[in-house]
Amino acid sequence: MTDRIEVAPGVMRLVSYSRAIYIGSAEALVAAGVAQRHHFPGQPGNPRGMCSFDPAGVRVTKGYRGRERGGPGHVRIVARREGFEVELRLSPQRLEGIEAERAQAAKGWPFPIINGMPAGAAKNCRLATFLQEVKA
Repeated sequence: MTDRIEVAPGVMRLVSYSRAIYIGSAEALVAAGVAQRHHFPGQPGNPRGMCSFDPAGVRVTKGYRGRERGGPGHVRIVARREGFEVELRLSPQRLEGIEAERAQAAKGWPFPIINGMPAGAAKNCRLATFLQEVKA
């Protein structure tokens, strides 16, 4: 259930279980609407390495006892060497929407996707393998 797709220029999304992780530069993530500029680590009032926010957008600090901690809408932003990683906890409805997008993309066009490649290509690979076996 983990696949990387580019959802906006310079922003990759990785969906795993109940979270979506967006990876990219701060400018690309802000332009894609994934996070707000003042939420990133290193901004005035924020730590340098990682910031967490509850669903209301309030920064979560050590000892936070909110009911929504780690629930849908919780955001964690981590500074990485190559940019930033924004982890968003997903609601069941949003997760279903992402699964529907993935199913639509898997249908493919003009060939359905089978074992990670278009059906026509898979057929040609089997044919090439068969021809190599016959020659041997």
